[in-house]
Amino acid sequence: MTNAHTSIFSRRARALGQWVTLFAALALAGCASSDGAIERWDLSKSAEAGSGGNTIRGADAIPVKSDQKTAVVFVRQVVAPTRAAEPANIYINGRYQTSLVGNVFTEVPLCAGQHSFVAAYSDYQRDYNTKSVVLPFTVKAGPAQYFLVTEDAQGLARLEPMPAEQGKAAADGVKRLQTHAVSRAVDRGCARQ
Repeated sequence: MTNAHTSIFSRRARALGQWVTLFAALALAGCASSDGAIERWDLSKSAEAGSGGNTIRGADAIPVKSDQKTAVVFVRQVVAPTRAAEPANIYINGRYQTSLVGNVFTEVPLCAGQHSFVAAYSDYQRDYNTKSVVLPFTVKAGPAQYFLVTEDAQGLARLEPMPAEQGKAAADGVKRLQTHAVSRAVDRGCARQ
């Protein structure tokens, strides 16, 4: 090899070394910024239902911002242990809200008026056809309204409206707010719904 070839290889090696050093520094900076804590994701968190999220413990409460809105709470109490790990997906007006896994609830502030709700287990084998079983419901401004996720005779997820007292007791019984997903339910503002 000539000196020209050696200098090309040494320049490339030096450049590669600089890139490796840069990536190592960035990786260490990322670790250092976490204060040494290991990142942890939880599917749910302790919460109380029924006030539009105002009683959710933590900084990310979802306040009901208008007297035209009400908190709508979907509660899942697993009866069959074999279904506990299977998500029950909740859709509001055709948009994904969350997947209820285990004994949990989800809560969303909705404007008063007509809405459609769907509960469906993940059914990719049937191309999500069960998502078309829609429950139309009129949300009234005022106190929270509750729905219980149940299962029909065919094993499909269903929603049953619950009286406020029974719904509050059911949500308080599970005490876990589902938090692992970002809701796609659209809030277009009460004037436009």
